[in-house]
Amino acid sequence: TAAKHLLTLSMVCKTAVAWKYLAENPCQFVKRPRGHRTEMQFLEPNELELLISKTDDHFKCLMKTACYTGLRQGELLGLQWQDIDFAGNRIYVRRTLQQGRFYPPKTDASRRAVVVPSGVMQALRDHQVRQMVSERPAGPEDLVFTTKKGSKPIKVCNLVRRVFNPALAAAGLRRVRWHDLRHSYAAALISAGENPKFVQTQLGHSSIKITMDVYGHLLSTVYENAADRIERAFGQQTKATESSASISAQASEKHDHARASIGSLERG
Repeated sequence: TAAKHLLTLSMVCKTAVAWKYLAENPCQFVKRPRGHRTEMQFLEPNELELLISKTDDHFKCLMKTACYTGLRQGELLGLQWQDIDFAGNRIYVRRTLQQGRFYPPKTDASRRAVVVPSGVMQALRDHQVRQMVSERPAGPEDLVFTTKKGSKPIKVCNLVRRVFNPALAAAGLRRVRWHDLRHSYAAALISAGENPKFVQTQLGHSSIKITMDVYGHLLSTVYENAADRIERAFGQQTKATESSASISAQASEKHDHARASIGSLERG
């Protein structure tokens, strides 16, 4: 894209300034082009389950991991078995696959430990066993997800054209982008009332502002139910207070009645 080309050119000019080939970086005066943001689409949790069930068996674990971790496509395809912490239910993002080559994450926030549901961890265990006993091991790169032919990394275009789109069609779901799985994951966390800071960490955003800019509009539905959640959170304490007040009132009433009876006896 034009923005990426501008970034590359700016880095070149910045180096030229440092090496005294240029007096200043001309790119600093160029405004970054603002592309049209594609509207996000979301799949509901039941739709994600259906999508996974209709995915080719060899790629079913990959699809499940994508749906329930929010990892970027390159992060998924770059995973090695050493990145999977079965004991701690974590996936460590340490590199990404881009155009057939492995690179470190672009930002410190992208290099992260992602909390993973136990169901996904079990799917990964089963996937590892199948990989170990098959004739198609992980290979020297020790990749978690490989092609059907063996230890080679999966090409992004093939993953979408040969696996993702056919699974959508088989499930009878509308056509969405692979990246919309990440959006669906984020939407599910937010609708469940998860803290936005946790969502940011899981997705690997460099700032909470990015998370709020992208998903902030979804918080309105969460706020609508906030009163109910607060009531549930403090309901027991409220009931306990009301019960204590009731008991105190009853005790006071009995005490007053006893005093009145004693007074009546004294007068008699």
